Amino acid sequence: MNHPGTKSKLYLLLVVFTAVTASSAEPDTAKAKPFVDITVASGLDFVHFNGMSGELYYAEMMGSGAALFDYDNDGDLDIYLVQGAMLGADKKIAAATFPPQHELPLTDRLYRNDSGDGGSDRLRFTDVTQ
Repeated sequence: MNHPGTKSKLYLLLVVFTAVTASSAEPDTAKAKPFVDITVASGLDFVHFNGMSGELYYAEMMGSGAALFDYDNDGDLDIYLVQGAMLGADKKIAAATFPPQHELPLTDRLYRNDSGDGGSDRLRFTDVTQ
């Protein structure tokens, strides 16, 4: 007898098995490059707050928005990052499953790309939100 959700459970199991198998494969060291997180060193200081309070709103599962564009017309791509908020008309920050990591009020952020300034090859952003 087929139970509701059996297909989705099997599909999920297959996806997890495939992901685990693929991640355990030996990397080709000639092609593989180590991932280095340079977020903080580059000047980007942003943690998205998704407003999760356990209500299982669709937006709790979605990622944040972002835009790459040349806002100052200098030829470099700048970054605009969209911040979240509590979901639900009567929800307060105290009800958040994971509290925000930035000071309140939470705002979107605009980072200017200053990488080309001074002849440096290092990636550098400046928060110009204000």
